[in-house]
Amino acid sequence: MQKIQQKRQLKLVKENSATAKAEYRRKCNEVNAAVSNAAAVRQDKNEWVDEQCRDIEKHHAEHRTREICKLVQVLKRKWQPRTSAIKDKKGKH
Repeated sequence: MQKIQQKRQLKLVKENSATAKAEYRRKCNEVNAAVSNAAAVRQDKNEWVDEQCRDIEKHHAEHRTREICKLVQVLKRKWQPRTSAIKDKKGKH
């Protein structure tokens, strides 16, 4: 999970320089190699869901319904593929 978060951080700055872009590619390759094991991915997701459920229980004990609703919405959100547009020669959509 930490590798994925580091990759997300690098994605924000990858356009700044060639070294940042190379570092981002290297981190992507590390993540892809780690993610190729389906059991590890499933375990990470189960740990994430357990953490979210613990947060919901904590908020329930504190009567914080707004936070409970937000977390439940995150948990029941359906997967939706990312949409991307084709860029022209100038790099604009």
